[in-house]
Amino acid sequence: MARIVKQKACIACTESKRRCDKGAPSCSRCDDRDIDCRYPVTKRRRPPLVQQPALDTLTDTLEFDASSLEAGIWSMPWTGLDFAPTSQLASGFTAPQFPPPAKSPPQPTTQTTHTPQHSTSSVASSLAGSKWFLAPSTWTIDHCPPPAQDSYPVTVMTNFNRGLQAWIRRWVMQGHNPFIHRSLYAERDHFPVCIQDAFTAASAYYTKTPLNETFVYRILDERVAALVASQPAAVGDDSLSAAMLDTRDHLARVHALLVYTVIRLYDGSVGQRAAAENLLPTLTLWAKHLWDSALADVDSLSQSWLPRPSEHFPSNSAPPDSREVATSAADAAAAATGNNSDQHTRQDTFEADLMAWNLWVLSESIRRTWILVSVTVGTYYALKGLWGECPGYAQFTARAGLWDAASAPQWAAMRREDLARKEGIHAPGGDGERDFFIPSMHSEGIMREAAAAEVDEFARHMLSCMWGLDRVEDWALRTSSKGKVSLIY
Repeated sequence: MARIVKQKACIACTESKRRCDKGAPSCSRCDDRDIDCRYPVTKRRRPPLVQQPALDTLTDTLEFDASSLEAGIWSMPWTGLDFAPTSQLASGFTAPQFPPPAKSPPQPTTQTTHTPQHSTSSVASSLAGSKWFLAPSTWTIDHCPPPAQDSYPVTVMTNFNRGLQAWIRRWVMQGHNPFIHRSLYAERDHFPVCIQDAFTAASAYYTKTPLNETFVYRILDERVAALVASQPAAVGDDSLSAAMLDTRDHLARVHALLVYTVIRLYDGSVGQRAAAENLLPTLTLWAKHLWDSALADVDSLSQSWLPRPSEHFPSNSAPPDSREVATSAADAAAAATGNNSDQHTRQDTFEADLMAWNLWVLSESIRRTWILVSVTVGTYYALKGLWGECPGYAQFTARAGLWDAASAPQWAAMRREDLARKEGIHAPGGDGERDFFIPSMHSEGIMREAAAAEVDEFARHMLSCMWGLDRVEDWALRTSSKGKVSLIY
């Protein structure tokens, strides 16, 4: 039986040392005073720790026997997909519920079992097509020696900061930017309070005047204090701290604090800058917890869906090629359903594209946010003359158009165009899918293989910060026949 957790007094009553009736959604004292009533986050009971193997021991192919899977096995909770079943991963996260099936007239009993929503073949196809960004090795953070202190001119770092400020304003005006995807908070039921607060506070900030700036600063201070106070306290083990929140909640709080940090660091107010600087260690810690939480999800996905070798091929034979496994799995799943009509094939393709797109949106959002936090903190300290150790670099998708795709079909169409164009170019065994999946710091190869217009704004901004405006501008001019781009903010 689940343990009953006693409701604690709200934050306002606790701070004022007054009795709280613990009413919902707000207590009577907060209602009488017309103040925001917030209750502290209750710590969830942690599941037993599961020993996780090292990243290099996990298989990257994400191979599995799709014929043994039931409909709706897609149980990754951090996708936020409406069709995910209830399940719990080793990291302790609970997946959302299935939507209730539509009522239909009773059907005569037959020997053939039809999947109600998502066939196994669509799950197999989606997973096989997502291994290029879900494989555990793609989540490895590598490090490089610290650069010379004169290798990053002030003009480059200043342009980077101006770009960040422009991106925050764009999020307020357009609802998305190069690190907050248009579908992340605009669809489904995932719209955390911290993101709502950050959006309204940023909106107020960009209408600030000398006459109302005192009120705007108070709003920023109150919202940041509420954000920090509402989060569970960190414990000694970082892995336990990461497991206290769902990965999407980790991402939301990092997004919110990053928005506040960029606004306050470069506002010009001494008080705002000092307050933001004091929270830079918190921002870095939250970004680390975000990455650890995502990595735990990816590890659970890989381990739970990997087949046992003895069940799929004899011990004296070598494992089949990853693409052959994915193909045979999809074929077996299609045969199990007993329906190979074009209509079901199109439906399976659409479902697989939707699953893969949702996985990629969240995965890419995590990658870009972690990179941006690392570069933002490092750039600020560098401008102050403080050079620290390299936080590491992670991989992200640089292909222009994928991040800006407004729907899963548009995203999938671009992916298919890329794969069709690359077919036959690479040597046998090569993985053409990784051409635009690059490490954030060792990304100079993309400037030799692609045009500046073929990579998106986030990638160009990171390249400008890593390699300098002059070098990236030279690359943009040399490849301007494929499109002109702007690098200066």
